[in-house]
Amino acid sequence: MTDPSEAVQSDEQIRSRTMTLLIAGHDTTTGALTWALRQVELPLVFAADGVERHVIPHP
Repeated sequence: MTDPSEAVQSDEQIRSRTMTLLIAGHDTTTGALTWALRQVELPLVFAADGVERHVIPHP
């Protein structure tokens, strides 16, 4: 249960929590997009068992 006196937040608290949400969301989105674009870039090959797999090229 929350304390009824904590139900009303100041503008500063709301702003702080909103900024935290936006920054955290931005970081998560960036990571997900980077991973997805990297997966699209990797070539697919068929393994001996007939399953498609990504091949990570050696630098």
